[in-house]
Amino acid sequence: KIPIDLYSLDSLKMLFCHQNPIQWPPQEIWKDRDEDMNGNVWPRVNNFFHQLTISGQIENVSMKVMVLGRSECGKTSLINALLLDHSKLVRKGDRTLGIEQRQWIVHSNDNSHRPYELTVLDFAGQDEYYVTHHLYLSSRALYLVAFDLSICRTEADVDSMVGFYMNLLQMRLCGSSPGIKVLLVGTHADQIDADTAKYRCDMVLRRLRSLLMLNIQHWKKEIKGAEERIEELVDLRNMSKDLTDGEDNSQEYISRLREQKEGIETRLKFLIALPEKVHSVSSASGLKGLPELRCDVKVSILDRTFFPQMCETIPLFYENFRNYIRENRRVTPYYNWEEHVRCVREQLGSELDAETIRSATDFMHHLGELLFTNESATVFLDVQWLVDAMKLVIRHDHDETLFWKDDMDLQTDLFMRNRIYFEENIKKKFLKRGELPVELLAYLWNDLNLDANIFSDLVTLLEDFEIIVAFGPIGADDIPKTFLVPTFAPHNLKLSSQSVSEKMNPSVHLFTCTAAFPAAMMQRLQVLLSKKSTSVVLTKDSAEASWNGYCDFLLKLKSPCQLELTVWAKNGEDALVTAREIADSINIFFCQWPGMLTIEEMQYEQPSTGETYLIRPHDLEILLDVDTKHVSCLKKGNFAAGGFDHPREGKKWFDVDNVPIRELVGTLKEN
Repeated sequence: KIPIDLYSLDSLKMLFCHQNPIQWPPQEIWKDRDEDMNGNVWPRVNNFFHQLTISGQIENVSMKVMVLGRSECGKTSLINALLLDHSKLVRKGDRTLGIEQRQWIVHSNDNSHRPYELTVLDFAGQDEYYVTHHLYLSSRALYLVAFDLSICRTEADVDSMVGFYMNLLQMRLCGSSPGIKVLLVGTHADQIDADTAKYRCDMVLRRLRSLLMLNIQHWKKEIKGAEERIEELVDLRNMSKDLTDGEDNSQEYISRLREQKEGIETRLKFLIALPEKVHSVSSASGLKGLPELRCDVKVSILDRTFFPQMCETIPLFYENFRNYIRENRRVTPYYNWEEHVRCVREQLGSELDAETIRSATDFMHHLGELLFTNESATVFLDVQWLVDAMKLVIRHDHDETLFWKDDMDLQTDLFMRNRIYFEENIKKKFLKRGELPVELLAYLWNDLNLDANIFSDLVTLLEDFEIIVAFGPIGADDIPKTFLVPTFAPHNLKLSSQSVSEKMNPSVHLFTCTAAFPAAMMQRLQVLLSKKSTSVVLTKDSAEASWNGYCDFLLKLKSPCQLELTVWAKNGEDALVTAREIADSINIFFCQWPGMLTIEEMQYEQPSTGETYLIRPHDLEILLDVDTKHVSCLKKGNFAAGGFDHPREGKKWFDVDNVPIRELVGTLKEN
């Protein structure tokens, strides 16, 4: 804990908490933010202590429970059984759309029977909805991963039904102090005998342990590799001092590697703990296994190892702020940040400063009371309203639910008052190619009764959340006439890059993930890069576009674990520079998944032999800095990694996979 006595130290101006295992104040108060000046969090911590002093204090007894699982595995029926304490099965085919939010009051098992308020989020399991799930995942939550035990027969089934979600949580939340708590729930246990259920539960645990150990091995290997590269680069810097007249940039790369190594070591400390058992349950009559699961939920939320924030002391102002949210969310579902600050001050006190409101807002976001992300300067007081707006655009059953209405209020030239045109052109292009005209978007949102300003704001939010991207000209109201929705992009489409002239020089980057890339990552990455590109063409697993007007690129998901970026330009150096630019954008995007370990490599072909080499960009950048005279060929774009011009013997080549960088530099020094 950070002692509240610090509040009395008037001369204290700076406090740094980076990577400290602090449990109080809440991490929303002391965690680093991008806007912090040099990592100093004292202004926020001091403000938190100030609110405790002037408004009084109260214990927090709220948290989120997230229920994840594949479509039709029984999540909603499971939640009904947990909350209602009796069976209420969902009819087959009645699927959750997007995310449904419910409240659950549980009481402690001791004599006090103290109530705890849980916000339960039921996540739809269809692939279409994964593009929005990242907005709601947070460390202040208990996760229930549900799967259909009656059809989970093989390790491949475990990977698809359970490993998929464990991988998602590991990548998104790994490194969160003090860790993430997960309960595994096998549903439909009434459909198999007890011995089969036990065997399958044991198989799930064995397989998950195996996958976790594989990830740990990858990470430890990467730590060792980083240590070896740091050692090589230190040697290189020392050996190249006599060779180069220019500025020594190697220290920057060494610092990057050290940060990468430290980051991996931190993540290893806070891996998601695997449960010791799998709950075998049935939501049908009899509620087999449900009492034990309900008891485990109660025990878990009070486990101070994972949830030190439960019963933590917070300012009474935070409770007043929560009540303000609940009273106002039905009136105004969201505000921009400036309006949010103004309204809070009007109702809760004009003396409140923006920082106090920001910290309280972050805190309530992690409790599930509202939604506020760094991607947007908008505060959603009514999370369900936002979910409802999103699922009108992204849903799995558009083919059945999207149809022409003869009595539609919204009749435009787009629809031409013609059912056949609507079905064959508008609807088909949307569901098969992801093309969304703004008129169709207005049709989908018709029941929300949005005015022009709110409509425009919501469009901007969908772009900020990387769900849609503008495509084509801007209309008179400053809203694009058409959008692309990568979720509905076609599986196959002929790309123009397949016939690119052989005269253009390609630059290729490979991003390899030690596990499968996160769900919907490709769709969000497509939106991100499309914002900076022209002539965009999307498929389910690729994006092709023009970058800066003189280079073309193709981004393709070659496998669940490998992403390939190819850049073409008439000039090899242009291809190299552009590839680096796009690769930097991709790497920054990857930072949203702190538990995802990716290895980036650049591919080059040796001109004399045609052999292909792979080298990590930082290693290549170091080589480029060694000496302009001897390694100038490395700067031209038409080179092999590890090659240099010998003054008398011409080109000499080295295989970087087998020859350490320090040996290359040693050879340079000898010559």
